Amino acid sequence: MMAVNGLLKVQPQQETYRERAVERRSERENSESAAQARYNRDLQQGRRVIREALRSGLPAAHMGLGVTVIFLTVLASFTGPRWTLIIAGALSAWFLLALSVIHIGRGRGWNAVRRAYIATFGWGNWI
Repeated sequence: MMAVNGLLKVQPQQETYRERAVERRSERENSESAAQARYNRDLQQGRRVIREALRSGLPAAHMGLGVTVIFLTVLASFTGPRWTLIIAGALSAWFLLALSVIHIGRGRGWNAVRRAYIATFGWGNWI
């Protein structure tokens, strides 16, 4: 079929249908990209909330270290040095593991030590 367009310009009817199909496809792609953008935004907000909830700082790490020292002192008074040294060794290994991971991730100097300290004893934030 042919359609008359403007001043007797003849345009095939199929092109009109193709143009509409292209417009619909682009609208669908735009709505899909908008949906993807909303999904990404919601995902980022959820991750930010979790990061904020799990975030701890230097004062929390000091609290965690203090509780650990008190716990190890009480444990040593009841069980002797064996379990105290085992737990202290496990915490030292965790600190060294955190320090090495941070060092591999290009953390250097006192900043790396501070981050490993917070990773080891930052749980004091939840006491």
